[in-house]
Parts: sequence; structure tokens; C-alpha cells
Amino acid sequence: MKYIQSIIILFCLISTHVLADEIFFKNNDHISGNFIELSPTTYVFATSHQAILQIKHEQIYRLLITNPVIVELNSGESLIGTAVIEQQLLLNSPILGYLIIDLADIKTIIKLNSEISSTNKVSMINKNESLIHN
Repeated sequence: MKYIQSIIILFCLISTHVLADEIFFKNNDHISGNFIELSPTTYVFATSHQAILQIKHEQIYRLLITNPVIVELNSGESLIGTAVIEQQLLLNSPILGYLIIDLADIKTIIKLNSEISSTNKVSMINKNESLIHN
């Protein structure tokens, strides 16, 4: 019984860490937490201790975002997917697959709010898909 409890606790700890977003700094530090937003000059990130950090772009080497985000491009188009940022954005879109986007082409990236309905998500994706194919 104790063995099963240990496995369950270990699984919970691992799964919580795996689902966290991660920032890797140029000085080799790294933190886990929740990505909130990318603005033209900073990343906004919440740590597991609920501290909100605003980190300048030039301090970041890589950002791994595990939960879906909305990427708003300078052109006005919006895309949804999970992302890795390392000099460029690698977006994994459920409709379009993997896309590589220059950071200079991005207006903002915002964590996808769970309150957005499925209908709105689909209409946003369909709108963007038609823009890309035109």
C-alpha cells in the first residue's frame, strides 16, 4: 500500500511540473510557472509561488509554453497553439501544424483564457485559416 501511495505522489509531482511553462535565462537559470503575456518589451510570468514577474526579452534564452496561447500578429491575424520561443516563435497549431514566426512580426502573445467558448475558438481558427490560404 505504501508503495502505491509513493507512486501516486511521484506521478502528481511529475505531472504538475511537466504541465508548467518554463523560462530559460541567458545566465543559465531557469524557472517554472505560468506564462501570462508577451508584450513588445517584456514577458509576464507567474511563478509557482504566485509572484508575477515582468522579464525583459534580452534576458531570456528560451520560453516553453505548454498551454495554448493566442498569438496576435502585427498584420492583425491571430493564431492559437502551444509555443516555444527561442529567437523565433515555433507555434504548434491544431489546425495548421507547426509554424515558424519571426518575433518582429508578433504584436502580442496572450495565454488562452479557459473562459473563451469552443465556438469562439473555432471561429477564430477558421478566420485565420482562411486568411492564410487567401
